[in-house]
Amino acid sequence: MSNDVRSTPVDIDAAERFVLSNARLLDRHRMAVLLHGAPVEPVLDGLRAYRNSDGGFGHALEPDIRAPTSEPSATLHALRVLAEVGALDDPMVAEAAAWVATIAEPDGGVPFSLPASAAFPRAPFLGPPAPGGSFFTSPSSSGHSSRTAAGCSILASGRLDSWPNAAGSRRYKRSPLWERTDG
Repeated sequence: MSNDVRSTPVDIDAAERFVLSNARLLDRHRMAVLLHGAPVEPVLDGLRAYRNSDGGFGHALEPDIRAPTSEPSATLHALRVLAEVGALDDPMVAEAAAWVATIAEPDGGVPFSLPASAAFPRAPFLGPPAPGGSFFTSPSSSGHSSRTAAGCSILASGRLDSWPNAAGSRRYKRSPLWERTDG
């Protein structure tokens, strides 16, 4: 018997029933776009509920950090949703990039979470980073990981598709935009 999950049949109807019964409204709208070609606007409206006036995202969009304040992980999640539904031209992308610029380290590193998140429930592995560690990074041009955040290219160009793998990132395809390093 194969352990390859690609050969495992998926009961789409059961999966849809599960999402309809258990998922957030945003995720139900995402599923409708994916499975039924529904309009993207309800996804964008749902995503705006997690957006802060500074351009970042919070309010537990990334469920492991429950802070209402803008957080890097929630903002990454928002950008993935926008890419997933083909809305990279939405103004939320440029606004999120502008927010990332305000929190990026001089070398472009972006922490997983900000110190303000310590006041709110969160997964222990996403707590505020120690200085010099726990950053989102992107591969360098040499193929090695660096602390230069993928966000730097979006800040320079104003386009999400300059982020590694973002343009090719399709619905539910495993294509990480950022990777984790600890130091």
